[in-house]
Amino acid sequence: MVLARRVLDGLVRGTEVREDLLNGGFVQWAVSVVHLPSGPSVSIASSAGGGAYVPPGVFIPNSAHLAVFDELLPQSWASRFMGVEQPTAVLAAHAEELSRHVPGARWSALVTTELGVARPAGWPEFETVRAVDILHTPGEAPGVGGGYVHRLMTVDVPAWQKVQTVLQQGLGLQAAGTITEGVLAAAAATHSPMTGVHGQVRLIEQYDVDHVLEPLRSRTAVDWDAHHHNVLQRHNSAVLHPSMAGAVLDADDSEVSQASRQVYAHFYRAGLMIELLRCWREQPPSLPDIVYCAKIAGFGHVVDAVLAPPQQQR
Repeated sequence: MVLARRVLDGLVRGTEVREDLLNGGFVQWAVSVVHLPSGPSVSIASSAGGGAYVPPGVFIPNSAHLAVFDELLPQSWASRFMGVEQPTAVLAAHAEELSRHVPGARWSALVTTELGVARPAGWPEFETVRAVDILHTPGEAPGVGGGYVHRLMTVDVPAWQKVQTVLQQGLGLQAAGTITEGVLAAAAATHSPMTGVHGQVRLIEQYDVDHVLEPLRSRTAVDWDAHHHNVLQRHNSAVLHPSMAGAVLDADDSEVSQASRQVYAHFYRAGLMIELLRCWREQPPSLPDIVYCAKIAGFGHVVDAVLAPPQQQR
């Protein structure tokens, strides 16, 4: 339990509540420890993006991993949790999957900031902790280094390594621009199964192109406050708060859950596009964060094409 609590404390301290982030930056966390024949496995889940979303500024211990990306399990094992804002349930299901795939797996501890959640069966140690109680005790948010890694490494370690190479070559700004252009073009061309009063509900809007991308191209000022206000007006704020349009109550295959999951996933991806764009508020923009948003939003192929070594781009 001590190990799980230490990891949870770092996640909570690093989570910045900021209105222009997904869910306003408000994320619940859960951490589990499962003992495998190879040693303890520390897994993390958040309440956003089916357990996969890590807000900017949150750094993950290099000894831990996101449960939904566990390399010991089938790649899409957690897809049914998209839109289910219950990280404790994600980790309970993750432990069950591990037990099916890894002989000798032994559940040890599970700790969460979810309140009012029932104790999952089979866990010797379980604890709920209020995030505010963690924040009211002495301590600092972890930073990169010292055993903690950037959120991109929780998704794609090779991409992180390629980003570091690009930055060392002094090509970070060029790569950030090329990736942003490519991802937004791919997002604009992505068919949406959803229809609103003005037609298809797109991952990006023309406003993003006209009032953010075009000024960035011409190196003129972007009115980021106006952009944020515009984003909030879209689909009753669902772009930044996907559960307002597609809350998923159960991780099952019922028609209701499948339909809600589809809606949530669309607005979640749209929110990641906004987060990617708003990386440009800082100059130079954070290339690792731009790549993270693109990867987790489903546009990894665009990133890979840009970051590929020159001989592979021919």
